Amino acid sequence: SAPTHSEAAAPGHEAAEHTARDPPPRALHVMGTAEVQLGFASVLEPDLAHLLLPEYLPSKIGGKPAWIDWSDVPTAPVAPKPHEPIADPRYRSLLCPHCSKPMPLLLQLYAPLELPHAFHRTVYLFACKNGSCHHHPNPSLSVAPSSLPFCVLRGHVGRDSSCFEVLTEEGDSADDEYEQWNDFVEPVNVCEVCGLRGTQRCGRCRVVSYCSREHQVVDWRHGHDVECKRWAEQRKA
Repeated sequence: SAPTHSEAAAPGHEAAEHTARDPPPRALHVMGTAEVQLGFASVLEPDLAHLLLPEYLPSKIGGKPAWIDWSDVPTAPVAPKPHEPIADPRYRSLLCPHCSKPMPLLLQLYAPLELPHAFHRTVYLFACKNGSCHHHPNPSLSVAPSSLPFCVLRGHVGRDSSCFEVLTEEGDSADDEYEQWNDFVEPVNVCEVCGLRGTQRCGRCRVVSYCSREHQVVDWRHGHDVECKRWAEQRKA
């Protein structure tokens, strides 16, 4: 199948020669009418970055989610204090069941269906980045799904939905596509770090949003301290 767009190279996909001493490759079983499609991650060239825009319904690894339905962007869960419920129980599963930290996006996969209400469908897989949360003391025992450091969300819209539209038309130049990538603004405020709904704005530049103080600190250390000063000066001009 076609390569999967990604924001980082996925290691471990180099071709390997099969010898007689090697165990035979595992068979790919197809149950009933179900199909299994295999894809490989590839590095996306900078001049093709616009293909990661939500309008292009991308499949990608890492980064912020490219939401297919902006009307239902999840709210980042916050670990509650004892005896206090999570503000939005629908997204309780976005918290790691072990460390109670919000789980970032691992990958998203465009998986359309031949259904009127879910013709365009994307599956989002979130995973805890804390390695110790993935260690099970006894791997031979079955593990309850609720205790796994993963979360899967699904978004879908109808075939004729007005939630999105392809920005690039046939004949657009590379410069036009580059401008589309740079000028893209999310229809709702989302966190600059994780892509979940951002309920707080940077108090200095008032441009970027965050889901929590923790992610604001992360973004500051990764370059927003420079951008923030420039944007704040532009606001005053």
